[in-house]
Amino acid sequence: EFWVELTVVEVKTETGEVYFCGHVRDMSEILRKQEIMNGIIEASFDPLFVINEKGIIQTMNGAAARQFGWTYEELIGQNLAHRIVGKEHAEHHDEYLKRYLKTGKFSFHFHCLLVYL
Repeated sequence: EFWVELTVVEVKTETGEVYFCGHVRDMSEILRKQEIMNGIIEASFDPLFVINEKGIIQTMNGAAARQFGWTYEELIGQNLAHRIVGKEHAEHHDEYLKRYLKTGKFSFHFHCLLVYL
């Protein structure tokens, strides 16, 4: 047994016949790498958040939950700036993030590791 990704596309011919074309991809290696990454994140003693390009928390480690006093359920899917970032930076966090994604340069002074998915 192993996990797969199945993609199916409908294909119509010029005569109107309908076929379905499928592609199966073995997800075992991707899931193994994801488990390793999750293990690294969880093993850190420092609080770590993984956010997307809009600042939405995708995952975090136990150290982050303990330090900030929120549960996983309370933070996953929330905007980092609205929950964690200090008030003086929260209103500018989206701008900082956009600038970083565009230039690759940090314009803020947090002591953290940022991982964008």
